[in-house]
Amino acid sequence: MSHFRNQLASQDTSTFAHISFEYSEDEVIYIGLGEATPDGMDWLLTGLNLPTGRNLFVHVQGYFSTGVQNASESITEMIRSTCFARHGPVGF
Repeated sequence: MSHFRNQLASQDTSTFAHISFEYSEDEVIYIGLGEATPDGMDWLLTGLNLPTGRNLFVHVQGYFSTGVQNASESITEMIRSTCFARHGPVGF
């Protein structure tokens, strides 16, 4: 699996300044995958080398500006359990 797309549930992803991804095989130890790049209403993360054919937990964190004059940053996050196919992009 070399890349996947994400659209955070019920979120207007255009409000995010950046989105980061990490994964875990046991939901205890997470490994960083990096920052995604905007791709229309989705965020795209490429160059991945994830295990296929087994359950993984993917943790997504979306960061956005808040506060007076957007001087602060807040976060929304989601963890999903998924099993990645052996070939092609995967929607998440």
